[in-house]
Amino acid sequence: MTRKNILIIGFLFLAAVIPISAYLIRSGTTLTETQAEVQTTPKNLRISALSRDSFTVEWETNAEFAGYIFYGLNPNEVNFLGQDIKGSSRFKNHTIVVSNLTPNATYYYIVVSEEDEYQSEGVPFQVTTLK
Repeated sequence: MTRKNILIIGFLFLAAVIPISAYLIRSGTTLTETQAEVQTTPKNLRISALSRDSFTVEWETNAEFAGYIFYGLNPNEVNFLGQDIKGSSRFKNHTIVVSNLTPNATYYYIVVSEEDEYQSEGVPFQVTTLK
């Protein structure tokens, strides 16, 4: 292979790599993590309303996803479903109202964003209703 051929191959390689790299940088795509993993992660997770017999869980996601929670009185049995007040469609802002609860009771819950479950360091989140 001559020096001229090596230079031509090098220039062709750069001509292909530079536009692809520019596109990936502009779109925010990385080669180490998928966008699905990043986007489903709940942001600003909070209890926004708390009473004797109800609590409200809210969070946001970077893209529109289905969101709901599983809750219960035992951290090992979070079997009750709490659905978004807007329905089962996909949203960026999620609001789950859980009502008809026992006063002064601790409830445990897992947040589900799309199909990914989120807990607090491996255990369900918890909230205690007011007395």
